[in-house]
Amino acid sequence: MRQATTALALAVLLLCVSSGPCFSSPSGLNNIPTADVAAQGVVVLQAWANAAEGQDTTWLAGAKTGLTPDLEVGLDSRVAPDGGPVTAQVKYRVRSTIPDLWWALGLANLSADKDRAGEPMPYAVATRSLGQWRAHLGYSAQKDAEGLFCGADLQISPSLLMRADWVRLGAAAGSATSVGALWASDGRLAFEARLTFPNSPPSATALTLKADWAFETGG
Repeated sequence: MRQATTALALAVLLLCVSSGPCFSSPSGLNNIPTADVAAQGVVVLQAWANAAEGQDTTWLAGAKTGLTPDLEVGLDSRVAPDGGPVTAQVKYRVRSTIPDLWWALGLANLSADKDRAGEPMPYAVATRSLGQWRAHLGYSAQKDAEGLFCGADLQISPSLLMRADWVRLGAAAGSATSVGALWASDGRLAFEARLTFPNSPPSATALTLKADWAFETGG
C-alpha cells in the first residue's frame, strides 16, 4: 500500500506539471542542499514561485520522499512560463561517529534534456548542530560551477527557522547570497520566503515564495 500510494503521488505530480530549466530541490536551506533528508514513508509536495525585476515570474512544482531513513529521492519541474523538463535528485545521508555531525552525498538536476536543464550536480555536504544553530559546508562538482557552498540556520522558535547561505552560480554568473525564513504550522504545512542577491550585475535580487505539504504514505 505504501509503495502504491507513493507511486500515485509522484505520477499525479508529473501529470500536473508541463514539461524551463530548474534545479531539483533536495532538502536544504535557501539555495544549497544540506545533510537533511525527507523522512521515510513521507511525501513532501512543493510549489513555489521566483520573481525578479525585469523577469517573468517562474512557477515550479516538485515532490520528494524518503525511501529509507537515509535515502531521499525527488522530482521537480518548472510549470510556467513554458514548462519542464522534469529533473530528478537523489541524496544519501551518512551517520557520522562525531556527535551532532551528519554528512551526505547527492546528485541533483538529473534530466534527460540536458540542453534545457543544464549539467547534473554531484555534491557532498556536512551539517553540524551547534545548539540552536546549525552550520552547513559542502562542495559542488557541477561542470562550470565547481566550488564550495556554505550556510547556517537558527531555530528561533518551534515553528520559525531563519536561514542564510552562499553558493557559486557558475563562471559567468558569479555567486549569490540569500537570507530567508521557514514557518512550519503543524509538521505538515510549511511556508518559506527568501531573498537571493546575485553578486554579478545586471542580475536582479530574486524573491522566492514556497509552500510545502508533507503527508505519510502508509497506514
